[in-house]
Amino acid sequence: MAKNTKISAIKTYPLEVPLDRPWAYSQCWRHTRWSLFVQVSTEDGFVGWGEGEYAPTSSADAIHSQYADIFLGQDPFDVRALWERAYNYTRDYGRTGVTMIALSALETALYDLCGKILGVSVSTLLGGGFRTRVPVYLTGGYPHDLSRIVEEVVDESRRKVDQGAGALKLKVGFGVDLDTELIHAVRNAVGPSVRIMMDANRAYTAAEAIQLSKRVQDCRIYWFEEPVVPEDLEGYREVRARTEIPVAGGEEEYTRWGFRRLLESGAVDIVQPSVAMAGGVGECRNIAYLASAFNTRCVPHSWGLGINTAATLQLLSAMPQYPPRLIEDPPMLEVDSSASSLRDEALVDGPVIKDGFAYLPENPGIGAVVNQSAVERIASPIRESSL
Repeated sequence: MAKNTKISAIKTYPLEVPLDRPWAYSQCWRHTRWSLFVQVSTEDGFVGWGEGEYAPTSSADAIHSQYADIFLGQDPFDVRALWERAYNYTRDYGRTGVTMIALSALETALYDLCGKILGVSVSTLLGGGFRTRVPVYLTGGYPHDLSRIVEEVVDESRRKVDQGAGALKLKVGFGVDLDTELIHAVRNAVGPSVRIMMDANRAYTAAEAIQLSKRVQDCRIYWFEEPVVPEDLEGYREVRARTEIPVAGGEEEYTRWGFRRLLESGAVDIVQPSVAMAGGVGECRNIAYLASAFNTRCVPHSWGLGINTAATLQLLSAMPQYPPRLIEDPPMLEVDSSASSLRDEALVDGPVIKDGFAYLPENPGIGAVVNQSAVERIASPIRESSL
C-alpha cells in the first residue's frame, strides 16, 4: 500500500460524438452521445476514473471551479470526508444537477483510485461482495423511424433474446394506443419467460399512465419506470395505487436526502439512483441501505460509457438481497444496448457480460480499463487542475 499519498491532479474529459443514426425516445430526438470522464491522480502515479452522465462541459467546469481546491493535496482515502466537505461547500446552490454530477464523478474516481492503491475491488471497499455475478437487463427499443416503431422494436427484441438476453427494457411514452400495441407485440415475439420493463421517461399524466398499465396488465410487465415527471410525487402514488405493475423511479433524483423524500412519499416500489448523478458509488450505497429501511427495492440506473456500468456492477455486488430471502432475486445491472461508437471505444477492458449475467472483473478498483488514447482524441476541451 502506498502510504501518505496525496491527490495531485484532476483531469476532465468532456465527450460528445454524433450518432451514426439518430434515435428517439418519448422526449426528443437524440443526435449525439455524450458523457464526462474524470481522472484523479496521486503524486506517486496511481490513477482513478469516474463518470458523470450529463452536461459534460458544464460538469467539468464545476469540478475545476468548485471542487478541485477541496480535493487537491488531500488523502484519497478520506473519500467520504471529502465528499461531505464538497457537498456542504456547494449546499446553497448545488444539491442537484450539474454540481452533483461533477461530485458523483469525483467520488467514483476516488473509490476506483483507492481500490487500485490497495489492489482490491470497489465492492470490497463498500463492505464486501455478496455475489460475483449479477443478472443484466438490456435497455433499448429506441426507434429510428417513428412510422415503424413496432416493427423496429420487435425485430430488435427478438434478436436480443435469440442472443441470450433474459430481460429487456423498452421505451414507451409515444401515446397510450401505440405503446399498448408495442408492448403486446414484443411480448408475443419474445415469449412469456423474458422479463419486460417499460420506461416512459416521464411522458404521461397519472391518468394516462394508469390507462396504459391496465391495457398491458396481461403482458406481465416487471416494472413501469418514470410514468410521470419526477416532481409529481402525488401522481406517482396514484399510479402505484391503481396498478399491479411495480412502479420504478429516481434516476433524476440526487443524494440520500432526495431519496429520503421519495421513499417517505410512498411513491415507488423500486428506487433507481444513478452512480453518475446521485452522488457517486459510495453515496448510492447509502441510498440502497436507506431504501432497505423502507422495505423498498433498489435497482440502480446505469446508462453511460462503461465507467458508470463498471462502477454500478461493483455497487450491485456489495448490495444485500432485499427483501432478504432464501432464493435470491438480486437487483439487475442495466446495460445500454443502443448503437454507440463512443461507448464501444471508451474502454479496453471492463465487465464481461455473458448468458444474461455481468461478471465482476478481477481488476482492482471499479474493474474498468479506460482507452485513454481514444478518450484524449475525442474529448474537448481537456482540462487539468493540479498542485
